Amino acid sequence: MARKLDEILNEYTLMPHLKSEKTQERGITVNFLVFDAFKLQLLQNKFNTIIDCGLFHVFSDEERTIYAASLSSALYSGGKYFMLCFSEHEPGSYGLRRVTQAEIRATFGNGWKINYIRETKLETTFGSAGVKAWLSSITQL
Repeated sequence: MARKLDEILNEYTLMPHLKSEKTQERGITVNFLVFDAFKLQLLQNKFNTIIDCGLFHVFSDEERTIYAASLSSALYSGGKYFMLCFSEHEPGSYGLRRVTQAEIRATFGNGWKINYIRETKLETTFGSAGVKAWLSSITQL
């Protein structure tokens, strides 16, 4: 597990190169940040969009509440939060915690509008078929 984590963390070193290459191709400006997800208020900045690919499902119920409050501090009113997380429909017990639609709705009940929660697949390094997941679009009110 530690080896896998090191590989994942090392991939962040590619971000500046990928950012430069892709943004030049598309003629856009994008800022990527790596920061403590529980302390986004310390950024003292707000965003129109936050993307979460595979983070939400690692949190306990208590941590999810803290995370949602942190997201709220970093999104403009009307800002969008897109989340991709493991679904409870993924068979077996290996890997990370599975998330139900009810858990997503409970976490983002007050002060948020859930636009959709759709079934999808999350590509992983440990399975060629990917895992069953939820893709959610959530707006901060």
